[in-house]
Amino acid sequence: MNKTPIPDKALWDQIKKRIQREMADRERQAVDYWKRELEKIYRRRHEGLAPLLVEMKGLLERMENRIRILKREAEG
Repeated sequence: MNKTPIPDKALWDQIKKRIQREMADRERQAVDYWKRELEKIYRRRHEGLAPLLVEMKGLLERMENRIRILKREAEG
């Protein structure tokens, strides 16, 4: 296979590293947000299993909704 040389490999590597850092930072922020939301549910005093399950289901629905929105935005 004939590989086309990259005109400025150092620049390409720098851009690649920056993108990877930004993606990792965004992922960390997203995980941190949902962790805090789950911690809010965990700290509440639930009267039983049913109210806890209702809150967990609500969190799952919010997460699913956010995933749908992100997919729609990615599709254009």
